[in-house]
Amino acid sequence: MNDIRCLFVGLILLGVLKTGYSEKSCSCNNKWKLVATTNETGNVTQGSKTELIQAVLNGAELRIQLASSGYLTSVQNIQVLNDNVCVQALFHISKASYDAFQENAYWWFLYVCSSGRTNIARYYVGEYVSAGRSEVDYAIKWFIRPMQNVALEQTGENSVMSGNIVDLINDVESGSDVRIVSSRNGYSVEMDSVEVSTDRSLVVGQSVFYISTTVDDASNYKFENNSYWWFTNWATDSTVHASFWNIGEHVSRGNNVYKFPIKWYTESCWQLAYQHDASGNQVQGSLEFLRSAIKAGHRLKIVYGDRTSVEPDDINIRNGHVTAFIFRMIGKNPQNIKAFDNGVWDWRMITTTGTETTLKVNYGEYIEQGRSNSNIEAKWFVDTRHWKQVLVNSNTGSIISGSKSDLIEAINAGSRVRYLLEFPGKDTVAIKEADNLAISGNNVGAMHVRSVSKGSAHGNNYEYRFAVEPYFYFTISSTTGKVDMSRWTVGNHQNRGHSNSQAKIKWFVN
Repeated sequence: MNDIRCLFVGLILLGVLKTGYSEKSCSCNNKWKLVATTNETGNVTQGSKTELIQAVLNGAELRIQLASSGYLTSVQNIQVLNDNVCVQALFHISKASYDAFQENAYWWFLYVCSSGRTNIARYYVGEYVSAGRSEVDYAIKWFIRPMQNVALEQTGENSVMSGNIVDLINDVESGSDVRIVSSRNGYSVEMDSVEVSTDRSLVVGQSVFYISTTVDDASNYKFENNSYWWFTNWATDSTVHASFWNIGEHVSRGNNVYKFPIKWYTESCWQLAYQHDASGNQVQGSLEFLRSAIKAGHRLKIVYGDRTSVEPDDINIRNGHVTAFIFRMIGKNPQNIKAFDNGVWDWRMITTTGTETTLKVNYGEYIEQGRSNSNIEAKWFVDTRHWKQVLVNSNTGSIISGSKSDLIEAINAGSRVRYLLEFPGKDTVAIKEADNLAISGNNVGAMHVRSVSKGSAHGNNYEYRFAVEPYFYFTISSTTGKVDMSRWTVGNHQNRGHSNSQAKIKWFVN
């Protein structure tokens, strides 16, 4: 029966992933599983906390939903504390309603524990000024999806317990997701980017979204009062390099190096869609295939320079070419890829024309450390999981196909949600993944917080360049066709405008 189901799902995938498709493990078609529901006092009303903890320590992906409101969010890291699981859900900007931001934007950081306790810290965008703290008790639904494979397991002394680095490198170079688990600390986090050393003796994964915490009691973590970011590089020699910076300002809180036992989990549900050389010439695969898969909701990974793998934060398709926008990397020391540079964002745009555009700017302040445009070879991978289009709304909010109820049903089942935006009169299609999702009646608002302003390359109908004075922009796209946008200067609490427009939106769930 399982073999039949795998074949059936494989045939569905062939509808989009038909050129060069190779069947993956059936686990690539695993659905999200509601593993536990905990109430406001931490009691289990459905499922099992034990199963939740075991899943986390075995590298599972995790999503949470506030049971009373249906608010579903991604999580950026996971911590086990005794008999509870606590997660940081950091991708939220203050809202006036399900489909509109507040005028004076602040980050809304959540630390959610299966004890029922949620610690909330608020910081104004672009400055180290608190907008308040609070604690609330929530009933939470916990959704998990297993990772496939332990590619490498190490002790804290750099000896290998199982697996080997060659397998890990092969998975990285094939676009795999990579998650590390440190059982000693009960900690799990997915890598935002992964780099292989030139001599292929070392792999370094980077995680950039963790806020300093303290133990509140035996069941709960909470954010520290004087909070700061942790940027971490996890290396296959069992070292973890950490760099600490105040939230919203370029003030270092120090650096440290740790030694931990680490398990490296990979998920190889990925397929090479397109490869080009440094001049943008096709090497293998198909640009049309790549575009089709992205437009059908599939996730994207880029392996560039044969050494670095990263999932873009934004994707645009303009006049037939794909541009990937990468905003989740902190610069590394050029002589030592395990160590950080001095708190510098390393932002990149890579286009299927073969052009890479970079901007390096100090974290927490707008001081540029360099811009460049160069040619680069890249491999473009798409995930082979099944994504289903459940709704298309027009730019005026009328339903073209599908139903809002199907989208809401998928959200209530823990699904990731991706969506494609088409603005009237524009030559660009934008593709985003929801960082969080709010339900209001029969409508949905999807928030995306990982975007930086760009402009068209002069005399070029395909590529983009970073703006001269860039700003972060946050969007909420709703099933009414409304797209609300809030803009804030990079490195400063300066409002660059709050507006809304209308777009045709295609909604995909997995």
